[in-house]
Amino acid sequence: MNSLVPLGAPLARIGPTTAANTNFHTSVTEFLDTFSMVRRRHTLKFGSTFYHYEKNENSANGNQGIFTVNTTGQPTAGNSSFERTWANFLLGRASNFRQDSVDLTAIIKTNQIEFFGQDEFHLRKNLTLTYGARFSFFRQPTDANNKLSNFDPAKFSSSAAPCIALNGTINANPITCPQAVNYNPLNGFFIAGKNSPFGNKVSNEDNKNIAPRLGLVWDPFSDGKTAIRAGYGVFYDSVLFGNAENDIFLNPAFNPQVNIPNTTLDNPGNAAVAAPSANPLRVRSLIATPYHTPYIQQWSLDVQRSLAKDFMLDVNVIQNHGYHLQSGYLGANQARLADYTAMAQADQTWAWVTKPGFNNWSGFGWMAVQPFPTVASTWGPLFTVGTPLGNSDYQSMQIALTKRVSHGLSFQATGFPQVGHFGIKQK
Repeated sequence: MNSLVPLGAPLARIGPTTAANTNFHTSVTEFLDTFSMVRRRHTLKFGSTFYHYEKNENSANGNQGIFTVNTTGQPTAGNSSFERTWANFLLGRASNFRQDSVDLTAIIKTNQIEFFGQDEFHLRKNLTLTYGARFSFFRQPTDANNKLSNFDPAKFSSSAAPCIALNGTINANPITCPQAVNYNPLNGFFIAGKNSPFGNKVSNEDNKNIAPRLGLVWDPFSDGKTAIRAGYGVFYDSVLFGNAENDIFLNPAFNPQVNIPNTTLDNPGNAAVAAPSANPLRVRSLIATPYHTPYIQQWSLDVQRSLAKDFMLDVNVIQNHGYHLQSGYLGANQARLADYTAMAQADQTWAWVTKPGFNNWSGFGWMAVQPFPTVASTWGPLFTVGTPLGNSDYQSMQIALTKRVSHGLSFQATGFPQVGHFGIKQK
């Protein structure tokens, strides 16, 4: 199904939309088993969970092609954006034509297995200690057709990189670029089930996810009026499955994409009016390598005291720290600030430079200061998604005063002084 976004907006798009072409099916299978027994002063609990996730999705907008029509080239005086866009449409002018090479379907599967053990130990009548641990084995996702791929800058070989022309385009002609005889268009990529070091997966699995738990409940005066509760625990989270889907849809290993600017609706490939974009493709490393499971450590201390005339005072202090949290889009080939600043101050941003340490690579100054300049010149900006570099901190004191009245009615006054932050851990 094709569609036309209303031309009343500054931008019109002719072609398939995600809403019209999305087709997906999700199935979840889960098995749980828990065993408990009481032995004198001990209450023991053991259990396991098996979780299977599968999602089949086709939402890559097909490969029919998409035209974008906007106000480009039309005079602005006395004309609304609608009139300028409509004029371009009637004249058959498109600001861009984009087409995927294939229509892909992701069939993502993964398993999660967890075990836990816990002992509730009644040390005294007024003191109970609870301790245990949880083991989490979160498996990396796979694709039924082995369409997962990933990009590792460290695996990018300078000897297999093309030359860069002065206008910034890629030159892969061995006659004018001798090193291009070894040119590999998928330089730095590894593909599941083919050359991936992780078999039919594209990142490592973290098998050290042991989460200890400790808690106690204490009535210090043994009068039933005061309760002190304290706890500590570690909590792990699983991999974000959506990154695996987008890895299939967006990375160029299986779905190269053409973008033709300033073309026509009747013949977008007409070289007389348009040429494919010479800009390098953008690569997304959508599953972090190496992968670390996100987790949070949490501490809590709660004191309750029954006061006169049916008043209850509750003071609770909570603190948690998050580690390896997924941090959105990050530049995986980003120059150090000092190097980039020195390059910019020397007015070398667009200067043509040579870097002998990278097979006598030549390119623009902004590429040269990046850790992998040959990656920058071949693939352009390199993004990682869900990189486990985030950390967080949250601290809170919660104070509540409750007044119990007759017939089950109560009044409560509560305060929550708190502070928190999220940041990125720099390497």
